[in-house]
Amino acid sequence: MIRDIHDGTLWSELAIAEDIRRAVAPRISADPATAKRLEHIVSRTGTMYPKDYWKLGFRAHWTGGTMGLYEQQFPKMFGDAPARDIGLIASEGRMSIPISDHTATGILAVTSQFFEFIPANEYGSNSPTVLRSHEVTTGEEYFLVLTNHSGLYRYDMGDRVRITERHGEAPMIEFLSRDAHTASMTGEKLTEDQVVSAMQRVFANGKPPPGLFVLSPQFKEVPRYRLYVERSSTVELDGLAGRYDGALCDISVEYASKRQTLRLDGVELVELPDGFLSEREKRLRRMRSKTAEQFKHQYLLPKPGMDGELSPTLSAHPS
Repeated sequence: MIRDIHDGTLWSELAIAEDIRRAVAPRISADPATAKRLEHIVSRTGTMYPKDYWKLGFRAHWTGGTMGLYEQQFPKMFGDAPARDIGLIASEGRMSIPISDHTATGILAVTSQFFEFIPANEYGSNSPTVLRSHEVTTGEEYFLVLTNHSGLYRYDMGDRVRITERHGEAPMIEFLSRDAHTASMTGEKLTEDQVVSAMQRVFANGKPPPGLFVLSPQFKEVPRYRLYVERSSTVELDGLAGRYDGALCDISVEYASKRQTLRLDGVELVELPDGFLSEREKRLRRMRSKTAEQFKHQYLLPKPGMDGELSPTLSAHPS
């Protein structure tokens, strides 16, 4: 990179389409002064992280949800600059105003929206309890519902938050995740519907798909998803990780983008003993439901670490 900056060139071995090279080439000019400065940085530090050439006063980004998983990697790249969460904000409006560094907690933006809260354990039920901001309990988790001047009335944001404390009479909230049927480590926002549709696409040739499977996010230096499937004489598992990864790319533009830019690694397949997931279903049904009809198999786990009971004792097969 330093040589290209010095010479005004673009390395020939970079995997860039020729038409893009032709379009970019006239815009590139030699800059020996910048190249010399970067070369000095590398000789002094051995790296070229943002902290090496930027003088950062602070970082502004989300710190809650799965972004919190990356926080430990930031000092390596950005140094000791304090991080201020930008708050829970979306096109529908602003929901929180952080007032401290290194925390996703912010004051509920009570002057910009009218908020209501659905207890997390009632979310999705036919007649959930709906609470106002003075009725919520510190430490509990809720889903946000808002009404505002833009015309939204009791709009379900699908955002799961925790009440962390109060600032005066206003609750302070921390964003946790999107709804229980969505997983996102790098912004891919996979939904359970997409996860199921991808499996259907893989087995669209008429061969039987697995009756039960679980997809779980795995946080690593390059995050990936792990696909748990039972061994079966009727289901073709050879190459399933790669085929399923490709199907997810076909169905989800966001997932495909994260794979293309190497922010996500390919799907990893883990084979479970025959009947393992079926027995797990029976156990969960007894633990979580008053009646069998209330229990639904969860094909997608929303957060890393929720697959503890599925953790592989068998070999894993990456795509």
